[in-house]
Amino acid sequence: MTIEDLSGELFSAVYEGDDAVVRALRAGAPAETADEDGTTALYLAASHDRPGTVRLLLAAGADPNRGSGEQGDELPLCGAAVWGYTGVLRALLEAGARPDLREHDDGPTALVWACRGGRYAAVEELLEAGADPDLPGPGGEPPLVTAARRGSPSCVRALLRYGARARTEALAEARRWIGRDVERELREGLRASSGDGDGDRDAYEVVARRVEEDGGVTVIVEEFHENHVSGNEQQTGHAAIATLLEVELDIRTPFDELAGRALRCGDPEQDDWQEAVAALWQRADEETLRAALALCGHADPLHQIFAADVLAGLGPAAPHDGGGAGPGNLPSAAPVEDRPEPGPPPATADDHGARPTGLAPDDHGALPTGPAPDERAAATGPSGHEPGTATDGANTGGAPAERPSGRAAGVKGPAAAGPAPGTGAEGPARTQSPAEADSPAGEESPAAAGGSPGTAAEGPTEAERPARAEGPAAGEGAVVPGAPGVEGPAGMRGVWGLVGGESPSVGGSRGVGQAAAREGAVVADTATRAGLSARAVPALRELAREAVHPEVVRAAVLGLGQQADPAALPEILRHAAHPDPGVRHAVAQALGGLVPGGHTEAIRVLIELSRDSEEPVRDWATTALAGVDADTPEIRQALAARLDDTDEDIDAEAARGLAMRQDPRAVEVLARLLADARPEGYAYDTARQALEYIEDERVRRRLEATAPRSR
Repeated sequence: MTIEDLSGELFSAVYEGDDAVVRALRAGAPAETADEDGTTALYLAASHDRPGTVRLLLAAGADPNRGSGEQGDELPLCGAAVWGYTGVLRALLEAGARPDLREHDDGPTALVWACRGGRYAAVEELLEAGADPDLPGPGGEPPLVTAARRGSPSCVRALLRYGARARTEALAEARRWIGRDVERELREGLRASSGDGDGDRDAYEVVARRVEEDGGVTVIVEEFHENHVSGNEQQTGHAAIATLLEVELDIRTPFDELAGRALRCGDPEQDDWQEAVAALWQRADEETLRAALALCGHADPLHQIFAADVLAGLGPAAPHDGGGAGPGNLPSAAPVEDRPEPGPPPATADDHGARPTGLAPDDHGALPTGPAPDERAAATGPSGHEPGTATDGANTGGAPAERPSGRAAGVKGPAAAGPAPGTGAEGPARTQSPAEADSPAGEESPAAAGGSPGTAAEGPTEAERPARAEGPAAGEGAVVPGAPGVEGPAGMRGVWGLVGGESPSVGGSRGVGQAAAREGAVVADTATRAGLSARAVPALRELAREAVHPEVVRAAVLGLGQQADPAALPEILRHAAHPDPGVRHAVAQALGGLVPGGHTEAIRVLIELSRDSEEPVRDWATTALAGVDADTPEIRQALAARLDDTDEDIDAEAARGLAMRQDPRAVEVLARLLADARPEGYAYDTARQALEYIEDERVRRRLEATAPRSR
């Protein structure tokens, strides 16, 4: 068999799997082989997310820094970064791939490609490997500005963590995009890319869709032609980016402007909202308190929710001092391994890793009318090694984006464990913790031109506007200047998260106020916060008593839980039997670490909630009950009833609570979880933590020696 034949075998093997690659290499196929178009096997594997094949080729001598393609300037590292393939990136970097290598003289680096596509996990991976966060891309644009234009808060946070300096420029770019109709910009960019302003003249269908990810929404527009598909996409987190950069630059953005950004977004689960709340938490002053108190009386439920969220953080513990509630860390909706990972279409023998559309209209990443498709995305060619188009709009970013499924009144985790109940010591409370167009030189930002970027007065477009919440028309009796007419979303997904533990997402926590937390932002002193709390708690109590809309009740209850004032227990407990499961969930969360050992009514409520039909309610109630500083037969029986729950996390919490009370029923469940639960999962960690309460040394050693089953 000739070298050419062996090379062909290797290219086919890349699509077939690692075993076929091993056979081809053993048969003598050179690892450095390239096809007639100059595409290397390594680049092919890297651009199609084949980390195993990449490692095999590298071990066989493939050069991780060798260029691919007709010009020899397409790098494997860039081919993986453009899609966010972190496993491939890691393999290449470990083999010596140079993270700052450009694809041609003034071409993009892998970091620039990742920022263009909003691949936050890839950005993290490259920065961790030593990529220069300030190395400019084509045309001298810093990666931070590229990420700001993309609208990816997570990419911006990652760059800031690694010291990216172009903050003023990035802020101007983010402000320039606030309030713009991204879908319209994308459509215009596609039309402009045709050269005659009529790019969709032969398209038989133009489709726009929206994907929730990375703390916001990604807008994707695709044109379907007879022989190819062209498309582009952009994220919409520009308000969040502007807010976090303003905090970084110590710019005091007015309350009404921050509120306008949040209310225009209309979704407390998104970063535009959460970053605004975080900035106000860190500010913690009289002006912020008065403005939030005024919003409590607003007729629109969404305004009231924003008020409650702000008041929740005006407590004695600074949001980011590690000693209480803070927005910097949000609970995740599900573990990374449980969430499907979006990605480009599966590889075919006709697709050798063309760059996706919508990442860069040219080497400078912009067109005068907005983002436009990638010039590399050629029409699908004949069978062979012609590049194909890849138009997937999802942000793979390596690990999927972790979004909170609801506000969490604290960190639910074994790290919160404390002394055994009934000892007089404080019980194991959960840690209390809250949740493309280039500008011409000298172009004024919207703020400089007289508009306040992000204020609700701009209003979302019809395509972006959320459904109206139940209640009076928004804008009646408006308190936020420039924010009339804000509409709230009906149903308002889940109990939104402004408190909780650090998300396991690869791209860093999706929480608010990340950059300021890392930089040690100045926050109000304890005495000032205590004074603010003394006035915030009564307002939250009244809101919890008087509110009718379930989402407002949830926000008020969770705010009271975050303030951690036992005097507010009556307002929390009154909602324990609320028909809305999200409200009951909030009650269970708020009670974590707040219930005194002698409060029989609160203990009774936790026992009832631990039997709730909704799994999240049972989960948090069981955790809170396990941590109560009391040991009664009723508590033990309620915990024992949860040892065979449908959710192993609840099993683990119940077993931990029984172990703390030296109840032998915990041992069998702990042994099962240590053997069968996923070692990287919450239940396993909780079971390991519970072992410290096992006083029988022989039993404890046996459990400590239990190894997870291999499967």
